[in-house]
Amino acid sequence: MKISAKADYAVRAMIVLARRHTRGPEPVKTEEMARAAGVPAKFLEAILAQLKREGLVTSKRGAEGGYRLTRSPDALSVADILRAVDGPLALVAGHTPSEISYPPETAALSTVWTEAEQVLTETLEAATLDRLSRGVAVLDFQI
Repeated sequence: MKISAKADYAVRAMIVLARRHTRGPEPVKTEEMARAAGVPAKFLEAILAQLKREGLVTSKRGAEGGYRLTRSPDALSVADILRAVDGPLALVAGHTPSEISYPPETAALSTVWTEAEQVLTETLEAATLDRLSRGVAVLDFQI
């Protein structure tokens, strides 16, 4: 699994918004969010514009402006954010596992990719902004 800097920054910014969400409806300024998330402000502006286009945040202009989540933190997951900024969660040679067909001798590989995608999706869906903003473990299991 490879997480882009853009995806990492987007999740960090959304965690900051989730923490602020519990304090009230006031929007969070880009500079404040960038500082709290440890993200370059200019890069964050482009990420926030994309998150807005995808319907995960809303913005308000002006001196009292900034960004807010469009849904409650328990209804937004890391999977939602990653899909919004980078597209599908799992790709094999640029295709989703379900799009790939293998010759009979290597067909079992398709099952591996599909199962890996399912586990990844499950984990990232369980990682809600609510849980992350409160520092709660995403999954509680032992190997």
